[in-house]
Amino acid sequence: MKNYSMGRLGGFTLIELLVVVLIIGILSAIALPQYQKAVDKSRMAELFTMTKALKDAQEVYFMANGKYASSFDELDITVPAGGTLTSNTDGASDGNQKMTYPNGNVFEVNSRAAAGVRAENFKSLDNLVVVHLDHSSKPGVIECVSRSSGRFENLCKSYGGTRTGNFSDGGVYQIKL
Repeated sequence: MKNYSMGRLGGFTLIELLVVVLIIGILSAIALPQYQKAVDKSRMAELFTMTKALKDAQEVYFMANGKYASSFDELDITVPAGGTLTSNTDGASDGNQKMTYPNGNVFEVNSRAAAGVRAENFKSLDNLVVVHLDHSSKPGVIECVSRSSGRFENLCKSYGGTRTGNFSDGGVYQIKL
C-alpha cells in the first residue's frame, strides 16, 4: 500500500479571495474620483483652448471689419473636423452660429457686441466657458459657469475662479488665465 500525502493542493481559500476583492474595491473607490477629476479638467482645458482661439479670431475680424463675425466661415481659423453647424439659434438677424461635436462640446460665435464666445460640454454635464470679447460689456473677461453645485463648481474653483454671481444652483466664476 502506498502512502499518499493528503496535504493542501494548490489554489486560494475563499478568505484570501475575499481579501483581494476588498483591496481592489478600496483602491478603485479612491482612484475613480481622481480619474473623474482628471477627465473633467482635460475637457475643460479643451473648452478653454478652443474658446480662446475663437475669441482671438473674432478680435482679428473686428479689427479688419469693425464688427464681430456671426459665423465660423468668416473667421480666419480652422475649426476641427467632425462638428455640425447650426445657424441663428436664437432667431436674431445678426444671430450666432453653433458648432456641435459628437463628444458633447458645443462652441458658439456671436456677432452681437454684448456677447462673447461660448463653449459648453453637455456630456460632462453643466459646465460652460464664456470668453467675453474686447468690445463687449465685460471686455476680456473669462467666465466658468456651473449650472449645479458640486463637481463642476469645484472644477471652476480649481482654475482659480472667483465667484461673481449665481447661475441656477451653481455659480459664475471669473477666471484669470
